Amino acid sequence: MKPSTSIKLRDTTIAALIAEDQTRADLLRSEFKIHAPQLAEVINAYLSERYRVAEQTEFGFTFATKFSGHVLVSFVASQYNACESLELTHADNRRLDFDIDPASHTLTLTGDMLRERSTFEEF
Repeated sequence: MKPSTSIKLRDTTIAALIAEDQTRADLLRSEFKIHAPQLAEVINAYLSERYRVAEQTEFGFTFATKFSGHVLVSFVASQYNACESLELTHADNRRLDFDIDPASHTLTLTGDMLRERSTFEEF
């Protein structure tokens, strides 16, 4: 399974992507900040135990075509232990692929294949 999500893009972002404007990466950054909870859901699928994305700090875009490429998301994940009043944090990066459908103004983010645990155990 590959975690994915779709977000609706604003008209100005679509126009910049169609024109291959220099500001398209900045506009996508602002879209990602608006849709941070949806982006966090995709990243959370890769985190272990009770860690969850607390903050997305940076987005680095690489365009393969006019409407596709990948984004390197830098983030901070945290886990809070109430019994010990302790918060554990972990900073990391996650590469996600994106495809944009200009007709529907939709950007689809897709992560790498998730590892599945085998239910078979040797004794």
